[in-house]
Amino acid sequence: MIDGIEIAGGAGRPDPQRPPGASGHPDRIPSPLVGGFRRPVDLAVGIQHLHVEIDGQLAPLIPGFIDNTRQEVAELEAAVASADREAARRLGHRIKGACLCYGFDDMGAMAAGIETAAAGDEGMEVIGEKCEGLKRRSETVEVRFV
Repeated sequence: MIDGIEIAGGAGRPDPQRPPGASGHPDRIPSPLVGGFRRPVDLAVGIQHLHVEIDGQLAPLIPGFIDNTRQEVAELEAAVASADREAARRLGHRIKGACLCYGFDDMGAMAAGIETAAAGDEGMEVIGEKCEGLKRRSETVEVRFV
């Protein structure tokens, strides 16, 4: 664990829980938005606890990325609380871009949903629910370096 982020495997080290050629392994979910993440395991509390596989060369950057994302989600919550659609749209866009650049595709898709909802005519309560989902995901993300 690094700075509260659960890290599995490691850069340059094989993961004993992942057999060679695991792309077709049955514990994988193929999805264009979610990528190759593991199945949800924390359904009892409604949180999809997924493993995110990130290039090991990015390992030194990930704790800062996670911290920044959590700070931006807090700013997003404040924008939603004050019904500031433009700030919510802008923050959703910024979070989406950062998540997609680092390989956090599911969080990027969630942020894209916030951006779209804030730019459209969705109610602030819907945007707030999407924001809460992104917050939960940023708090439970488990990174596996490959």
